[in-house]
Amino acid sequence: MTSPIGQYQIESKTMKSAQPKLALSRIKEIEISLPSLPEQQKISSILSKVDSQIQDNQSYLRKLQELKKGLMQDLLTGKVRVCV
Repeated sequence: MTSPIGQYQIESKTMKSAQPKLALSRIKEIEISLPSLPEQQKISSILSKVDSQIQDNQSYLRKLQELKKGLMQDLLTGKVRVCV
């Protein structure tokens, strides 16, 4: 959509008036180029790996938060003493 061809399509479909507008029916007429199937599969693979890393990091974060809660509880109850 930000390419020169995309911008040209948008400008050619926009009604010229004091307040330019782009009707939904005209938006449907805009052609969008898609990457080749191998490129789409590569993009999908990369995004799947990133999603997996995000899930792993969120799981690790939850574990650290639980550990912190447990340590704070030990400190607040006096189970563990802090040397000053």
